[in-house]
Amino acid sequence: MNGPRSQLACWVLLCAILLNTAMVGSARAEDPAPPSPWSFQLVPYLWLVGIGGDISGPRESVSVNAGIGDVLSHLDGGLMLVGEAHYRQWFLFGDFDYARLSADGSWGPIVGTPSATLTQYMFTVNGSYRFVDMPSIKADAMIGTRIFSFDTSLGTSGGLVLPPLSDSASITWADPILAGRVILPFDDGKAPWFATLYGDVGGGPNSDLTWQFFGGLGYNFNKTIASFLGYRYLEIQHSTGSYSFRINQQGPMLGVIFRF
Repeated sequence: MNGPRSQLACWVLLCAILLNTAMVGSARAEDPAPPSPWSFQLVPYLWLVGIGGDISGPRESVSVNAGIGDVLSHLDGGLMLVGEAHYRQWFLFGDFDYARLSADGSWGPIVGTPSATLTQYMFTVNGSYRFVDMPSIKADAMIGTRIFSFDTSLGTSGGLVLPPLSDSASITWADPILAGRVILPFDDGKAPWFATLYGDVGGGPNSDLTWQFFGGLGYNFNKTIASFLGYRYLEIQHSTGSYSFRINQQGPMLGVIFRF
């Protein structure tokens, strides 16, 4: 009598062990994979830029001043894109900006009407480190370079005194920059809103100064898509040969953030 009962008890125990092993294995198989240390961000944006300052050539100079209300009439075209590649606390930051701007001055009928066209290619690349990463604040330190390429044309229509004049030039240079960024999630990240502040400053042997500032407010629709609206100011001072630039570009900026 003890033999069959002992065998039955052994079979029940074995089945229990196998069932428990299968359930544990299934639970482990359903466990989510550990998060990847890599993350990426792509941000197409639109900068409704105005232009002001002075552009000087070998034979004439022109001052331009287009306020934000005139931005659409001075922005002939543009392409703006920011990208980030993160590995834990380290990340690479890149910003590409192409814009074609034009403006006219006013010297009166005696001298003529000056005009300036500026085609700008600007690329910023920064090596970056997130030294503060808390629910209520994130802070990044950056060091990198900004590459400028300008195609300019200056001219006057001619007047009673001066004949029509025109000059053009293409200039490319790079400046080292230091930058910083602070991201402030609202309510320790529990609310969808966040604020962003970014600034950089740099210069080189042929550039007196270049600096910019951005401040904006963003909204997270979900973990992968967000949008933002802010204001950006950029100043460039550069001289080479008989040409010199002292330009500020500013205006509202809006875009969409894709995270993956």
